[in-house]
Amino acid sequence: MNKRDISKIKTTLLKYKVTLPRDEDRLKTIELAQAALYHRKNVRTPLSSLFITQAKYISKFLWVTQILAIILTVMTSDGFSTISEIQGLIFTVVPILTFYVVPEVMKAKIYGMSEVEVVCKNTLAKIMIIKLIIIGTVNIGAILAITLFLSSRFDMRFIELLIYGLIPFNIMNFMNLLVLDILKLKSPFVFLSTSLVTTLLLQLTKIYFDIAQQVWNGLFFISVILLVFELYRLVINMRERQELLIWN
Repeated sequence: MNKRDISKIKTTLLKYKVTLPRDEDRLKTIELAQAALYHRKNVRTPLSSLFITQAKYISKFLWVTQILAIILTVMTSDGFSTISEIQGLIFTVVPILTFYVVPEVMKAKIYGMSEVEVVCKNTLAKIMIIKLIIIGTVNIGAILAITLFLSSRFDMRFIELLIYGLIPFNIMNFMNLLVLDILKLKSPFVFLSTSLVTTLLLQLTKIYFDIAQQVWNGLFFISVILLVFELYRLVINMRERQELLIWN
């Protein structure tokens, strides 16, 4: 568009005169706007809808790992008889369940979409907690299924086997969150590598499987405290990051 066209547009616009509104009309408009604002209802998204929406966007790989872990347990448990062998199986299978937990929960941050989620209706912390609940429930459900199967098949105490399963679950998630929190790494391959290394380290602990049950119980509570602490730090950091992005 050249200067001549711009001049024609300005000339055309100047031909139209905007009538100034009367003071009475302006006051009436303000009153109507105030009344509409006063009677406005906050529309809240049902919590069930939030859970359903977030569940739809969870990667299929997560569901595949849950099914794979259960199938692997059923297929490889033949011939096992001692508690140490069962513990070794659990310490091998459970890490498979957690491979995609942290990368899935932190998908927005890994792929640089946190700024987009900040301006959405629901906060980053709220979305992250919902994802944690969904994925955590699926993981715990798979661990319960594996534990029930092993407990009934080998006539072992359910609670003890459940503790054996939750310890590597807590440790794996804690290590991934620690890498995210301290090193600020965002690559999903880094998290998968962390999970793989942690799994190998857990395999090296097989020589200590014969320790007393009280020690196992203590390790379980320590792993729970570490995981909860790291989750708390993550939620706080999420809130601070959202406030920073909003004000900037």
